[in-house]
Amino acid sequence: MLFFIPFLNNAFERVINYEKEYTVPPKYVLTIQPGNIDVTRGESITVKITTGEDIPNSVNLFTRTKEETKFNEINLSPDSNNIFTHTFKSLNTSLEYYASADVVESNVYKINVMDRPIVQKMEMKITPPSYTKLPSIVQTDNGSASVLPGTRLEYKITSSKNLKSAELVSLPGKVISLNTDGFEAEGNFYIKEKISYYIQLTDSSEVKSENPIRYTINILEDKYPQVEIIQPGDNVELGLETILPLVIEIEDDYGFTDLHLFYRKNVQGQLVAIEFNSIPISISKNEKKQEIFYSWDITPLNLKAEEIVSYYVEVSDNDNINGPKKTKSKVYTLRIPSLDELFANTDKKQNEAQSDLTKVFEEAKKLSDELQKISDELKKDDRQITWEEKEKIEQALKKFENLESQVDDIKKQLDDVRKDLADNNLLSEETLQKYLELQDLMDQLSSEEMKKAFERMREQLENMMRNQVQNELENIQFNEEMFKKSLERTVNLLKRIQIEQKMDELIKRTENLSEQLSELNQQTEQSDLSNQQEKEALADKQNSLSEQMENLEKQMDELNEKMKEFDDMPQQDAEKLSEEIRQQKNPELNEQTSQQLRQNRKETAMQNQQQMMKNMQANLENMQMMQQNMQMQNQMRVMSDMMKALDDILTLSKEEEELKNKTREQAGSSASLREFAQEQNQIRNNLDKITRRLGELSQKTFGITPEMGRAIGEARREMNKSIMDMQENNSGRAAQSQEKAMKSLNETAMMMKNSLEMMMEGQGQGGGMMSMMQQLQQMSQQQMSLNQMTRMMQQGQLSQEQMAQMQRLAQEQQMIQKSLSQLNEEAKSTGQSKRISSNLEQILKEMEEVVTGMKSNNVDDGLLQKQERILSKLLDAQRSINERDYEKERESFAGKNFQRETPPELLLSTDEGLQKLRDELLNVSEEGYKKDYEKLIRKYFEALQKEQIQN
Repeated sequence: MLFFIPFLNNAFERVINYEKEYTVPPKYVLTIQPGNIDVTRGESITVKITTGEDIPNSVNLFTRTKEETKFNEINLSPDSNNIFTHTFKSLNTSLEYYASADVVESNVYKINVMDRPIVQKMEMKITPPSYTKLPSIVQTDNGSASVLPGTRLEYKITSSKNLKSAELVSLPGKVISLNTDGFEAEGNFYIKEKISYYIQLTDSSEVKSENPIRYTINILEDKYPQVEIIQPGDNVELGLETILPLVIEIEDDYGFTDLHLFYRKNVQGQLVAIEFNSIPISISKNEKKQEIFYSWDITPLNLKAEEIVSYYVEVSDNDNINGPKKTKSKVYTLRIPSLDELFANTDKKQNEAQSDLTKVFEEAKKLSDELQKISDELKKDDRQITWEEKEKIEQALKKFENLESQVDDIKKQLDDVRKDLADNNLLSEETLQKYLELQDLMDQLSSEEMKKAFERMREQLENMMRNQVQNELENIQFNEEMFKKSLERTVNLLKRIQIEQKMDELIKRTENLSEQLSELNQQTEQSDLSNQQEKEALADKQNSLSEQMENLEKQMDELNEKMKEFDDMPQQDAEKLSEEIRQQKNPELNEQTSQQLRQNRKETAMQNQQQMMKNMQANLENMQMMQQNMQMQNQMRVMSDMMKALDDILTLSKEEEELKNKTREQAGSSASLREFAQEQNQIRNNLDKITRRLGELSQKTFGITPEMGRAIGEARREMNKSIMDMQENNSGRAAQSQEKAMKSLNETAMMMKNSLEMMMEGQGQGGGMMSMMQQLQQMSQQQMSLNQMTRMMQQGQLSQEQMAQMQRLAQEQQMIQKSLSQLNEEAKSTGQSKRISSNLEQILKEMEEVVTGMKSNNVDDGLLQKQERILSKLLDAQRSINERDYEKERESFAGKNFQRETPPELLLSTDEGLQKLRDELLNVSEEGYKKDYEKLIRKYFEALQKEQIQN
């Protein structure tokens, strides 16, 4: 058993083998961990040393780097577990090491420090989505970027070591493997959301990269497109227009897919359709910001009074990654106002304008009194005016200028009224023409002479000299008096226009009622009154006419009231017609008809409808007849008074010529000159009588122009000079003044003759402009039709048949271009081109570009947009003709007349000249005057001839 005890066993072996030499075993058995090892640069490694059963007090650790020749000694003490440890921190270089305890040494081990793989170079290619049309960019050594969703990111990486693998690791842990080839790695992916990531490299020794740089890919917002309806840009009420021009502004950061106009009809508060209908609008898909002109033809909507259409536009961008984003514009409405609304609105505006104009007239009268008072105070002996007097004059000037400013505002009010009425075709041509002439008259209220008089007065006020201020004040008083008279005339003419406008309104109301009754009669005939809903709708429509019929009677009474202010109005005829309308009892009859419809009494209801239709037709004929008679009678009275005044002026001209000849022959006898001065005074008095008559006549007609008044005023001033010259026995100078007076009288006569001719012709420049407007309207319609046909051809690649059709459309565009070119030349030659707001030359240029594109079969969005712009500008030109007629620079009838060749001065002042003028006025058959005017002219001159024979 003793052999199995280990130390006894060893001893026994040595006894037996006494001749063998045995080595003394070491006292310590050194074991070192980790021994030979590979570590990465910067890594820390701990060496552990154990000594076996015997534990020395210390162990020495020897280390040497490859750069060192000797080992460095480190003395180690055991820890509580009898283990000797040492930590090599952040190793940057390889080293050898071993341990020793007393004479016992361990083997030499090696710690091999290796580099981790790192990214030496990185290229990131950023390719935005194709719809953006943005170019690719390459970033070097920067893996962060801000990109759009759908962007393609391509990576090309160069490593410091031969790679086994490379990965893009995004948080929270998604891994994208890259392809590796030696030191290179490549890969790509599409990004749709924000990520943070780093690049993980693993070399062929399975060493991974450490502490990689973290990158972030941010996602840019592809913003929603923007869209706005610039024109009209508000809710609108339409008149007779069948086309609503739209100007739409769209903007996006990268482009568009499409643009649509959405609309929905609303009748009497009820939706005709829940869903919106849509119309595509051509746009350029790549242009980031653009202004679209679109002419919306609303004819197919068949809109009637009080019907509303809600509309908006919607644009889609070209985002093909997440789908196109859509943006809607603000929803607007277009509405057809009722006739009652239109007339009520214009009546209100017109009454306000008339009231304001009357107030200005009253203020002008007060100012006239103030100026007279100031004039009286200035009649002092002092050489200079006082500061108080200066202040009073300056205040008076400010009041005068304020009155002029108020007149300008009133003129704008009346122009708004005129536009509303004209746009809705609520005025006859005659009434519309008088609105134009009223506009001209108001333009002349503020004259250049008045402005210059103000400037001169202010200059004299600085000098403070009484005489000069007094003289300028007289000029101011004269201008103020003319201003006041013009205001009075404007007020009275406006009142007369209102009467004619009220007649137009009554005719329009009656026509409208007649049309509605006719439509209801047809609907009743086709209706099924057993259908409760249909019956109630029909009865409600019928009942709605009662208020309109009552309003017709009310407006007829208003006409009577307006006529009472003037003795020359056919008030009795109006009262008779008003009574006839009341006796028809149309409102009561209409209410009965509504009840009969609800009671299923179809036949009786239709009989009542037909009776009311007859009543309205009779009323319409009576109104039209009364209007024609009123216009004719007023015209005949005016022409008769003007002819009498013209004859009297010609007579005065002849008398002035005879006096001039006698004065010129007079040698200077004071007795004869005194007698001639009395004759001159009598002629002047007779001229004053004519002036008063013309002043009264000017309250009734626009035929008496301010130019006539100025010419008569000049004649009177020369007569005054002549009297003064004869009192001073200066016959030569007196004769010169008389000749100038005669010349001014002749000019007055010619202006009156021209004015009479225009009245008898009943036409002027308006006819030419109407023709131009009609031509533009026709061209607009042709262009609209052509645009629609061209839009249908935008279907990608054209077939042979479609290309042939496109050539025919190009020819149509050329024909419209030719017509517009001819119209442009005509407008230039007649001086009317300035009255067209649109640049016809620019339209012609765009037409030429469109023709070129069509001939080459290049039908793209740009071409369609040009066509829409052409149509929009044609419509603008059409509207501008109507609007420019009311601008003060328009060519008036009087301007046209002054351009005619004036006969020699003496021709009008002789018997032969007077007879020639009368012959011209009587030559009506060749001039083509209306029969009524022929009869009037002949009758008048026959009366004149009888009067001369009796005398």
